[in-house]
Amino acid sequence: MSTLRKFKDDPKTMIGTALSMYRSKKIKTAVVEGVCDRRFLGQWVRPDAPLRFDGFAGKTLVEQVLKYAETKPYSDHSFLYYFIDVDFDFVVGNAMSKNGFCTYNAYCYDQDKAIYNDLESYLINTRAFEKVLINFDIDVC
Repeated sequence: MSTLRKFKDDPKTMIGTALSMYRSKKIKTAVVEGVCDRRFLGQWVRPDAPLRFDGFAGKTLVEQVLKYAETKPYSDHSFLYYFIDVDFDFVVGNAMSKNGFCTYNAYCYDQDKAIYNDLESYLINTRAFEKVLINFDIDVC
């Protein structure tokens, strides 16, 4: 096992790397729960866009990075975006961040209401699912 593995999933290391990328190259970071989230969201990001994806180790890691981002020196910069599944947070009353760069899949802040509990449920119930089917050459009559 690689001795660097412990640093990959460390929120302090992740946010430090993200801040370095932003300061040196003006590249922002989208922190997502999993590889599938990156794959899905990456479809709509231009290849030359100043954005990179990181995380890929679950919701807890995204929430830990979000927590560190609220402290100095990270809070002085706008360099992170967060994509988190609602899961059952709304049902059980877990606190949800009001950070303007944080997107819960799929939660409506205006109505204070969870619409779907994860990105996959949201996709199946929107036209985006048709795009997925078309990518696999499945007829979407």
